[in-house]
This record gives sequence, structure tokens and C-alpha cells, in this order.
Amino acid sequence: MSKDTKIISDLRSFFAKNEDNRAIKCIMGVMKHINIRSSEIGVEKKENCKFTTLQVLNLLMLFPFFVVKNASRYFNSSLSKLFNCDKDMFYRFMNDGNVKWRKLLYAMNLLLIKKISSSTTVHHEKPVCLIIDDTDAPKTGMTTELIGRIWSHVHQKSILGYKCLTMMLSDGVSQLFLDFSLHGEEGKDKQIIKHLQKEKVCKHNKMLRCTYCTMDVKLDGVPVRLFFCKRGRKGNWNGLLTTDLSLSFLEAYRIYARRWATEVAYKDCKTLLNFGKSQSVHFAAQIASFTLTMMQHNILCTVKRFEAYETIGGLFAEVTNDTLELSVTDKIWAIILDFVLEAAERYSIDATELLADFIESNPVAHTLRNMYINKQAS
Repeated sequence: MSKDTKIISDLRSFFAKNEDNRAIKCIMGVMKHINIRSSEIGVEKKENCKFTTLQVLNLLMLFPFFVVKNASRYFNSSLSKLFNCDKDMFYRFMNDGNVKWRKLLYAMNLLLIKKISSSTTVHHEKPVCLIIDDTDAPKTGMTTELIGRIWSHVHQKSILGYKCLTMMLSDGVSQLFLDFSLHGEEGKDKQIIKHLQKEKVCKHNKMLRCTYCTMDVKLDGVPVRLFFCKRGRKGNWNGLLTTDLSLSFLEAYRIYARRWATEVAYKDCKTLLNFGKSQSVHFAAQIASFTLTMMQHNILCTVKRFEAYETIGGLFAEVTNDTLELSVTDKIWAIILDFVLEAAERYSIDATELLADFIESNPVAHTLRNMYINKQAS
């Protein structure tokens, strides 16, 4: 592959030959708008590497769409048949602490938001929100850099891992991960709530059947309003923060209900995109893994917005079906060739003529042959 070859444009050309690959072509259509410059990555191309850093980044972003779980699984994937390289290339890139992952995620989001704004014709009155939430990223190895113990609200106990704090942009239709940070924090008490309970300022809302407290404070000199609420005597307290001091608790809670979008996003990322599953001991690689997952989610979310898929899971399933076709074609065609060669040898028939006759008389074999040739030509 020449150094000037563009990964995305090559893939778009390849899949353009097949009208059935709608999902993966939609992915490529969104990715073509992500014009990240090599200078934004922060590291230079290695002399012994035939791929540029931008090409390596593009390949890493494509991993889950081609059913590549991690770099060690790349060699046997359908993607490697198109872009042949060694797994160490990916490991070196992800372990490099000089890669500007936050800047890359920021640059990508600017381009996606621009595409969404320019392509959206129907506007709605739902408020645009920044949703800040955290989720567990359990780990098993004590040798991982900066690993620690966190309090898991899911398991109600202390576990080994990171707490991933995320900031998401939600407009009621799409949810894009904007930023994140990894933390270690063990504990579960909220001292502010204990103070409010002592001052007896908590109230009960009959409509929502919950207890809530309100407090106006300053955060770095900025006036903000804090709401805390819980359901039942043994329910967990949830906190809300707003810079709109005119909001009542009921209005704030209705907006807060949008927080459920983060739970859906976390579930999609963990079940489809290997969120937090990197086994590297290098903290730089952990940051790389989390960032790539968020990039991949944002791409899927943008495609879903414009292509009317009901869920990201449904879109992802269709994408992987499209790309699995690449490796399946190779395997089936190899079986056909072995069968033809064996039959030709056993019955003393010319293998080329037998294969040509078999393809002409069998529409399925004819289609497989064309798919295989198209793939090799690309």
C-alpha cells in the first residue's frame, strides 16, 4: 500500500461495488467528514512503518465494525486482507503517551456537530444538555498503571478498576461523548446531604414521589443551584447542578430524565465496542482505548440520526454483517477451488475448464467468484 493511500476512500470504493452494503457505506460516509490532520495527532510516522499515523488511527477506529476485538486479532480479520500490517504497529501507537487523544476527540466532535447542524432540517424545542456521569471500568490486573479501587454502585462494593467520568452532549436526538477522565475513588458518602438533612430543608414531591433538597452555591465564582433527590427511605441520592437559578425542582428533574441517554450509551459501548476492555498495563493505552470507543460510538450515533435506524445495536449488527462477508467469501471460495482441483485430478479433467463450467451453471458460484475478484482487485 502506498504511503499516500487513504484508508477510508479505499474502503468506500470497495463497498461501492455492492449495493447491499448500506450500513458500512453509511459509516464510511460519516467518516469521510472527519478530516483530522496528521499534525493534530501529536506523533510522527515511524521510519520502519509503511502506514502514516493518520492511517493507523483510521484502522483502529474501524476495528469493531470489522469484528476486530483488539490488535492481536487483526491478522486473521477481513480488514487485514485489505490493509496488511503487523499487530505491533497498533500496540506502539496506543502505548505512545504523546498522542493527543483529547485533542483528537475534540476535533472529531467539532466536525460531527458541524455535519449534524448543516444536515438537520427539522428543529425541535428540546434543550441541548451537557450530561456528566460516571461508569465503572473493572480491571483484573494489579500491574496496570495508576490502577486503584473504586466504589461500584452496581455491585455495592469496592472493586479494582477505574471510574470513567464522561461528559456527553445531548440534544434529545443524538448523544455524543465530548470528553472523559479516569479516576480512582473509594467511598460513597455525600457530606452536603447530611448537612441539608440536619438543617431540615428537604421536601417531598408527591408527583414524583421523592424527597429533594435545594441549595444555591458558587462554584469557582459561578452561581449554581444544586438539587439532591431520592426515592424511598433507602434510595440512593442523586445530584443535579444547573446554572439556571430560575429552575424549579420539577423542571430540573424533567430535564434530568434525559440522563438515561448516558446509561443507554454506556450499555452500547460495553456490549458492542469493548468499552474499558483493554488489557494493556500502560495507562496511555487505556486512555487510547476509551477515546477510540467514544469516537466509534459518536460515528454510529451520527449515522443512526440520519439513516433512521431504531437503535445503535441494530446498526452495528448490520455493519458487521456487511464486513463479515469479506472473510466468508475467502473461505467459501477456497473450499470451491479445493473441490474443483480434487475432482479434476480424480477424473482427469482440465481444472480450468471444470471451474468455468461450474461457475457458468451455478449462479451462487458465479456471485462468489465476482465478489472474490472484486475484493482482490481493490
